[in-house]
Amino acid sequence: IRIRVFGIGPHQFFEWRDGNVPVANRFFKDTYASPLMRDVIQQVEAAKSVNQGPFFFGPRIEFTYAVVGVPSPRHLPLYWQPGTSFARRDEPKMIELWKQHKFNTLIFLKGDYTFYPPALLSTINSVYQKDESYPDITVYHARR
Repeated sequence: IRIRVFGIGPHQFFEWRDGNVPVANRFFKDTYASPLMRDVIQQVEAAKSVNQGPFFFGPRIEFTYAVVGVPSPRHLPLYWQPGTSFARRDEPKMIELWKQHKFNTLIFLKGDYTFYPPALLSTINSVYQKDESYPDITVYHARR
């Protein structure tokens, strides 16, 4: 399992040995993890408490839908990986479905837009205002 996590996100939430940090969240009850995972969860919870939904969570933090009790977006894959989570030919359709959700708040692990195509990133940058006030996540607010 550790090798799989290392392959998915090297230097994100991976540790060779168990972390010594308890994760104070009902979803991860009795779990010990890396300090980064604890910090990201705390920052996501804080961002959710002061922002309006619907929410979208980016790569490597899709698990936070369950952590903060927010349903994942209907008809979208849980994670954005053309050729794995949906057919590559369906990417334009997935981008259109993503736009139709009209998310108010997007939350990404800082600097991580893995597998997100330029067309979707362009939409994010034109429709949302970037908030870099958190150390480990980037929050985007819908422009009004």
